[in-house]
Amino acid sequence: MKQHNPTTGETLEQTCGWAEIANADILAVLRGQVGEGASRAQLGRVAETLRRMEAQMSALKCDLAGRLQRTDGGAGAGEVLRDQLGVTNRE
Repeated sequence: MKQHNPTTGETLEQTCGWAEIANADILAVLRGQVGEGASRAQLGRVAETLRRMEAQMSALKCDLAGRLQRTDGGAGAGEVLRDQLGVTNRE
């Protein structure tokens, strides 16, 4: 993979990890589907895909919260969720 950060010499994969590269690819495909010539059906499929992805991410946040709570007696779990994921204290 080509370097993307000339200062550190890191590749995108080293900086972000494979999951973020996959997400970027998925988002690029979805953005391509929302172009000027997109049909109503294409836009509906993109909306449905986004809805499913958001539901899966929400479930993963719940799993992460549980794992953080069980790790080190939950110390810092709230901070991670709030600072890293933007989850409010109420959530």
